[in-house]
Amino acid sequence: MRILFLHDKYVENGGAERCISIKRDELEREKHKTFLFTSTEKEDLRIKDSKILRFRTNRFFGSYIQMIYVYFKLRKYIKKIQPDLIFIQNNHEFPYPFLKACKGYKTIQRVHDYGIICPTGWCVYKDNLEICDGKMGIKCLKHKCVSLPVFLSYFLKLQYIKRSRTVKEYLAPSKTLRNYMLNSGFKHVSFVRYPLEIEDGKENIKRERNLFIYIGGLYEHKGIHLLIEAFKELVKTKPSAKLEIIGLGPEEYSLKRIVRKYNLDANISFLGKVEHSRLYKYYKKAAAVIVPSIWIENSPYVVLESLHFKAPVIGSDIGGIKEQITDSKKGILFERNNKRDLISKILSKLNGKIENET
Repeated sequence: MRILFLHDKYVENGGAERCISIKRDELEREKHKTFLFTSTEKEDLRIKDSKILRFRTNRFFGSYIQMIYVYFKLRKYIKKIQPDLIFIQNNHEFPYPFLKACKGYKTIQRVHDYGIICPTGWCVYKDNLEICDGKMGIKCLKHKCVSLPVFLSYFLKLQYIKRSRTVKEYLAPSKTLRNYMLNSGFKHVSFVRYPLEIEDGKENIKRERNLFIYIGGLYEHKGIHLLIEAFKELVKTKPSAKLEIIGLGPEEYSLKRIVRKYNLDANISFLGKVEHSRLYKYYKKAAAVIVPSIWIENSPYVVLESLHFKAPVIGSDIGGIKEQITDSKKGILFERNNKRDLISKILSKLNGKIENET
């Protein structure tokens, strides 16, 4: 088969991009031919068998000219490669040109986050951080999640996606996301786990009982600020506790500033980007991997990979995290956005009450 992957915006360190890479490799090994159509802001991005548009996009108000440009480029690429299947990934930026260009071809979509039903992608009210049911309405404005122009733009986009019959099936990597989509009026939504491919070094690495790891993007919704606040209190009684933060993102500067403000430089380190082929070293040496997300996670790769390396996860009790941490050998859950409970769970690990799976 000839399979075309569509992805609106490619970033090198995202979970969606990791999924695309793994699935393309898997299909290629099965003798299928795969292609990728995407956009990026990076001038140096190179991907095999792909068509990459290079420009800066806007999630809510992409220009009409840009939309038309994407449609004609994609339609031309589809006619050139003649795919047997089109596999849409993220489609927040270009829903109109993507779906229109795919008409007449067998098309499915893997949904990577809640942006398909929520204008912020969080499914959390911005004013009080309480969980939302995901159904779009006046509450989006009442809770100051989005402005009126963004609300109207997103509403029109959502109606177009729901009424379009281009996508024949949606694949949700978590049961929580599948249920949210069904409750929001989507049909033909299946629960299908993410593909997993592990790069596992052979050397033995001893776990460091006081070392905790965060791996992921440095974004507000990931809850890293909560983790730093928790460590501020934690080191008062456990001064040997260490935290290594791996990843990049727009919050990097402000997070580093908070660490300096609290004089936590001896306890918290920012390691920046670490190549995926080297991440196994951190999973193997960590006492636990912390996933302190505030938004509803879909099915984070960091949890899947932590479990593979038998590193306990201390994670927020929501969404895909809660689905994956099903017993004490895999880790422990804390109440989302609750600093006291997070500190308590970290102390449980430091005091030996959470054991590593053997």
